This record gives sequence, C-alpha cells and structure tokens, in this order.
Amino acid sequence: MHQSIRILLFNPANELLFMGAEDKNLTGADGNKGRFWFLVGGTLEAGETFQAAARRELTEETGLMDADVVWGAEIAEGTVHLKKNNQPLNIYQRFIVAKTKKDAVHLYDLDAWEQKAVKGLRWFSPEEIQTSTETFYPRVLKAYLPKILSDLPKLLSGDAPEKLAVWDLD
Repeated sequence: MHQSIRILLFNPANELLFMGAEDKNLTGADGNKGRFWFLVGGTLEAGETFQAAARRELTEETGLMDADVVWGAEIAEGTVHLKKNNQPLNIYQRFIVAKTKKDAVHLYDLDAWEQKAVKGLRWFSPEEIQTSTETFYPRVLKAYLPKILSDLPKLLSGDAPEKLAVWDLD
C-alpha cells in the first residue's frame, strides 16, 4: 500500500491550497472521473518520514521553502481506495496542518503523473469549499473544516491531538 502525506496549507486569509487535476484514468471511490481538486502533498519515498515528505512535497509542488511555512500538527489519517486504469490503488494518507504568509505559489517540480494531470494551484476560502459544486478530495474535509479552522491556532502551536482522527476517505 502506498503511503502519502496531504498538507492542509492555509494562507493569511485562512484560504486552503488545492491542486486542480484532470485524469480520466483515475476513478475515485465515489465514482468521480475527470476534474477534481486535492490537497498538496504526495507519496513517501523509501525511508522518509511523513514530516520529511510534507516538507519535500511542499517545495516540489508550490515552490515554497520550509522557512516560508509554520508547520502544525498531524491531525488525521485514513485510506483512500481508487482505481487507476481500472486497477485498484489503495493509499494510506496522513493529514498535516501548515500555514504560510505567502499567497504566491507556483507549480515547481512535478512528478510524471502531475505533469500530465495537474492544471494548476488555487486558494479556496472555506465558504467556497463548502458551497462549490466542484469535487474536492478528501470529500470529508467539508465536514471537518470548521473545527480545523477553530482549532488552527493551537494546531499550529504544536498542540497535537492525542490520537489522529480516522477519516473515511471513500
């Protein structure tokens, strides 16, 4: 099973950064094919920790450096079951909170799949996420986002939850 880290990266306006992608060969557990938005982050490399992967992926996908970000707590975990070219693709994911003072991000050093599928980066306000008809992954984020925002100061100060929440990512 693949292991992955996803970053809930907030800007000064508490907007959340998503990558937009389009891949007709990737099917979500919800049956979605086509265009979708997902949190920055990615697969752990051999011997890499979730924290190290978050730092590397952030730079690769946004151009932001570690010094541009205040890292917070890991807050949740779960497994997503996808199909790629009609073959099962199961990914264990952890979610970490972070905040940056910079609004300017750009696609920087994308892997082969990202180069084909990713269409761009965009900051979304919590209201846009809640009311949009577009597909955002993880889908459960809409339900948890108000609590995450209210807890954001303590999560960013290193006050980690005693236990990671388990999110149903399908």
